[in-house]
Amino acid sequence: MRYWLIFIFCAFIFTQSNAQESCFNNDSKYYYVSKIIKRSQYKKQNINSSEKTNLKQELINQISTKISVVSVLNTENIVTGESGSFNSIRNTSSIISSVGSVNNARFIYCKSGRKYLVYCAVEKRDFEIDLFNDMKAKVNIFGKKITSLSESVISGNLIVNIEELDKLKRTYTYLNDGIGFLSSSVFVDVLEKESLVNEIAITSANYLKLDNKINSGFEKQLQQLNKLLIKKQYEQTYFGLISLSRNNINPTQQQQLTKFERRFLKDFGGYISDLDQKIEKAIRNRDDSENTQLLLDKYLQTSFFKNQLNKWENYKRRLLIRSGFGKSNLYLGVLGGTSFQNIDQSSGQIQFDNVNENLNFNQILPAFEIGLKHLFFDPRKRFGISISYKSYSDTFIGASDEQTTGGSSISGFNILQFGINKGPIEIKYGTPKSNISLEELKLMSLRFDLIRTDKLSNRFAKSNYLSISAFGD
Repeated sequence: MRYWLIFIFCAFIFTQSNAQESCFNNDSKYYYVSKIIKRSQYKKQNINSSEKTNLKQELINQISTKISVVSVLNTENIVTGESGSFNSIRNTSSIISSVGSVNNARFIYCKSGRKYLVYCAVEKRDFEIDLFNDMKAKVNIFGKKITSLSESVISGNLIVNIEELDKLKRTYTYLNDGIGFLSSSVFVDVLEKESLVNEIAITSANYLKLDNKINSGFEKQLQQLNKLLIKKQYEQTYFGLISLSRNNINPTQQQQLTKFERRFLKDFGGYISDLDQKIEKAIRNRDDSENTQLLLDKYLQTSFFKNQLNKWENYKRRLLIRSGFGKSNLYLGVLGGTSFQNIDQSSGQIQFDNVNENLNFNQILPAFEIGLKHLFFDPRKRFGISISYKSYSDTFIGASDEQTTGGSSISGFNILQFGINKGPIEIKYGTPKSNISLEELKLMSLRFDLIRTDKLSNRFAKSNYLSISAFGD
């Protein structure tokens, strides 16, 4: 019984092995890769388009992948305070290039034991001939591009960015890797292969000459940037630096460029700092004159760099607020007037004779006032409301040697008043708070502004001011 079990097990192994070998006839006619799939995909004999594309790319990679070590220049921005700085750093990295394309792929579905597989296969002949045709087209375009750039170098109008240089380098790598792969091909005509090899060799030599010319033009470009910096043409200098730092330059040139970058940042940073100080001073002085506008125009010209545009917008907003017409006014006042007089109403009529007789400036009653005005609409028309708090002294100041007769004891009280402003006139009304025994005591005040210093200095409603007023309570 034991021998029968061993025989069955061996038969099973043989069957499985045979099934795996017969899944795909992987002879030397094909390049191929395989992938495990689901049972449902195997039954439908289909996988989605993205999986097919991935298999094709994997097939190309497996056929012709080659790693080439190249020098790539990366530009890194390092923030160092308000002005900021940038530093170009050379890194060595590798380009993994795969050549060729899969145009007539076959997808073969099969089962191997309990696994379901799909094979992506292409005939070697088809792949290598397609690669040959692709390389003939690429070398033609590459050659024309090199010729065009070489003419620009001679005329002095060459501006090559990092993306363009990187694309040229990759095409150069692709062509040289591709011809290396095709050198052993038995499907491409020998004479045509030799012709392509010669064409790639000539184009590659021209590319290397162009690369050397770009490097040799570094000194001339750096001199031009130096002239721009001396003329304080900072924007052109800045973008010229970025363009130059992305070129394929050697370590010695890199040191020269870094030194010039530091000089640029120091010079440009000093220029910005000087503008900052002048504009801040203008804002403090509420100066919105033509000179200040000229400073802001110069500042706007620095907006190409970092956050300069945000700073310019902030300066404009602050200057507008600072130099605009004031709608709210907080004020402090010192008042001095004659003594208050009682009006006799015992006869039922108001008698002003006693008031006129006793109205004199022999004694002055001082008062202190703090208030707030708020103006509506155009502040220059001075229409608004006010609130003030006045404190009248309980001590008179003698202004004459003459004796005062019929004086009043109305003094030493405080009052909160509300008022209306129109132009230079202000009318206020309120109820005094004091120990005065008179009933229903009210106070109405009238004030007329005689002189305002902001009006005299032609900065009406734009700056702090002193005023001299005539008033009556």
